[in-house]
Amino acid sequence: MEKIRDKDPGAYHWLRDNEKLELWARFKFDPTLKCDDNTNNFVESFNHAILKFRGLPILTMLEEIRKLIGSRFVTRFDKSQRWNGKLVPYVHKKLMHIEMESRNCTNLIHAGQEECDVIEGHTNFTVRLKDKFCDCRKWQLTSLPCKHVARCIFRMKPQLEDYVDECFSVDTYQNLCNHIVHLVAAPQMWEKRNLLALDPPYAKKRTGKPPQHKKDNPCTPLYLNQVHNKSQPKSLGLAPPGTNFISYLCNRLFILSIYITKCTMFPFVILIRCRTCKQLGHNAATYGRRRDANGRLVDKKRRKQTEGRVPKYRGRPKE
Repeated sequence: MEKIRDKDPGAYHWLRDNEKLELWARFKFDPTLKCDDNTNNFVESFNHAILKFRGLPILTMLEEIRKLIGSRFVTRFDKSQRWNGKLVPYVHKKLMHIEMESRNCTNLIHAGQEECDVIEGHTNFTVRLKDKFCDCRKWQLTSLPCKHVARCIFRMKPQLEDYVDECFSVDTYQNLCNHIVHLVAAPQMWEKRNLLALDPPYAKKRTGKPPQHKKDNPCTPLYLNQVHNKSQPKSLGLAPPGTNFISYLCNRLFILSIYITKCTMFPFVILIRCRTCKQLGHNAATYGRRRDANGRLVDKKRRKQTEGRVPKYRGRPKE
C-alpha cells in the first residue's frame, strides 16, 4: 500500500475506501482457502468447455454438460491411477522449485521444539513447524512450505512432503474424481404427468422488410458477376447430378481462368451471365444460338431493310 500511495495517492485512497482488502490484497486472503490466487480462470475454462452447447435448448444443453462432466471425471481418475508418489505432479514440481529457492537462505538458528529463525538477506523470518506458521505467510495461504520452511525441514532431515496439506495428495484427488454422474433416460422414457406444457417464446415481428438469407449451394455454377467488388471465386464444388464430370470440371476451370485474367489484365470489364443456363459469356437473348470455336455467334440476325427505303444519314449531308 505504501508503494501504491507513493505512485498514485488517488488510487491508494480509492482502494482503501471502496474495495475490501480481502478481495484483492494477498496478505488478507482467507488461509482456509489454501490458495493465493484470486482470478476467474475457473469460470473462463468452464465457459470455453460448454461453448458449443450454450446455443442448444435447455434440456439438450444440460444433457451435454452432464456427459462432459461425467466423462471428465472418468478420464482424470484413470490418469491419476498412473501417478507415482504421494503428491500430485503439479505440486511435486512446485516443491522442487521451492527446494532450489531455499538455498538463498544463508543462515538458520534453531531454537528448539521445531522453531527456527531463518535469515534471508538482512531479514529474519520466524518459522514454527508445529503451528505451520511463517512470517512471510506463504505457508498459511498456499498450504505449501515456503523456502524458509524448506530450509528448516532440510536442517532436521525429515521429508518435505510431510508438511504439505492433505488436499494436494493423490488420494484426495482420486476421491474427488471417483464420483459418478448418474445417467438420465431419454425424454421418450419419462413418466407423463398432468402438467402444463411450456410453449416456445413469443417471436416479436420486427418492423421493416425482413432480411434475405441466401444460402450458397456448392453444386451451383461459379458466378463471377461481382468481380468489381473484389469477391473471391467460390470453390469448384461437386458436379450436379446427371451431368458429365469432365465437361463440368473443364467449364469451371475455364471460368476460373477468366476470373484471373479479368482481375489482373482487364479489371474494368464486366462479365455477363445468362439467366437461363447460368453460364458466362452470353445473355438470355443469345441463349441456344450456334457459336464457333472462339465463342462467337455463327448466324447473327440482320436488320430487316424495307425495299426502296433510302437509308438515313446522320449529320450534315455530303456535297
